[in-house]
Amino acid sequence: MTYLEMLSYLYNERPSGKVTLGLERIRELLRRLESPERGMKLVHIAGTNGKGSTTKMIHTIQSEHGLRTAGFFSPHLSTFRERIIVNGNFVGNEVLLEAFRIVNSEALKMDAQGENTKPSFFEFVTAMAFVVFHQMKTQAGAIEVGLGGRFDATNTISPVVSTITTIDYDHMKILGNTLEKIAFEKCGIVKPKTPVVCGESKSEALQIVRKTAQSNESPLFCYGSEFFLDNVKLELGNNEFDFFGLKEFRSLRLSLNGVHQIVNASTALQAFLVFAEEIGLEVDENAIRRALKNVVMPGRFEVICETPLVVIDGAHNKEGAVALEKCINT
Repeated sequence: MTYLEMLSYLYNERPSGKVTLGLERIRELLRRLESPERGMKLVHIAGTNGKGSTTKMIHTIQSEHGLRTAGFFSPHLSTFRERIIVNGNFVGNEVLLEAFRIVNSEALKMDAQGENTKPSFFEFVTAMAFVVFHQMKTQAGAIEVGLGGRFDATNTISPVVSTITTIDYDHMKILGNTLEKIAFEKCGIVKPKTPVVCGESKSEALQIVRKTAQSNESPLFCYGSEFFLDNVKLELGNNEFDFFGLKEFRSLRLSLNGVHQIVNASTALQAFLVFAEEIGLEVDENAIRRALKNVVMPGRFEVICETPLVVIDGAHNKEGAVALEKCINT
């Protein structure tokens, strides 16, 4: 099987639309694969907007600290290979094909048991990612939730830190039509006695986050109280801010554009600092500065031409559109 044949199979043969929500299929698939998701020190990231950028920033900071670092993202923008990276780089087609063969051998056995046991596209790809990371002996990583949190296929990991970026209206047919219901689904990634970092969110949603953290006896770090930023200066590709959280950093430079990305950066930074504290990793300020200055996330107010100014952005809901408007008007 070639790489393109693999993609054709995944897109056409694996169910994606109407899939019964639940973790039973992915848990069974990972069990059959001998639990490749175990053994890594992971940060798990959910949220309505900003979770991809936050995941990439955490991943990049981890990599700059010398860790062999996994990164899992969805959806992809231009190539499937964006979904599964190690130390900021795509993995080879042969690596993906080998992971596909390993996962498919077990998925086909599950298929034979009936339609309800057939792993979905996202469950299959999540399992592939964990197989790749296991085979490449990654030590740490940042794992982005696909949709929601509670029933997402990534919610089979035992993270060092759970992170929720923003909570707003999106995917309401699946997650619910109130902020409280959406927050409940996002908070499904919170694990007992595992630190939680929460980005900027409305009070109704934040209330649910606080209750969930409290009931799980999980330390909670919220943007605006336990960590915050100041002295924001915006310049395309070279934004600047001061960070105050578990540590203080002045005049940090960020390549990603917009105030919302600076908020995402502060969430990523606090999550990393909690992560480092939990695993006993010495924090390197220069590594943090390099990571934020050089991080790349395509399709997020990405400048593709400076004269005239042309950008591409993946805003797809109200909160994202508001952030995009602010970027344009700044």
